[in-house]
Amino acid sequence: MELYLESITAARESGDPAEATSQGNEGTELVLKYIYENFDVFKLIFCHSAGTEYEYYFDELAEIEEKYYREFVKQFSRRENMVSDFFIHVICRTGWSYIYEVVSHDLSYDEA
Repeated sequence: MELYLESITAARESGDPAEATSQGNEGTELVLKYIYENFDVFKLIFCHSAGTEYEYYFDELAEIEEKYYREFVKQFSRRENMVSDFFIHVICRTGWSYIYEVVSHDLSYDEA
């Protein structure tokens, strides 16, 4: 979580949409690498944590991402091109769903 939050903070503080996007992409790669370095742990968290304190970990990650994207849109979009909260919700959930799927299906890092 700490690595992910650092990544989002760096993107948020960039002040430039292209730089924020680049920071976000770098952060995604760092998080994915970390997940694969600790694959068994994340498999447990994502796939077998019902009834534990980690049951909603995936949801927490998606909610954090949604909050960041709402700030990003508010900061960098022109009023006539505003993005709906529902669209942001779907995009953020979908992004984390990809991570869940590669972990739950035991894909290699290269495949991911």
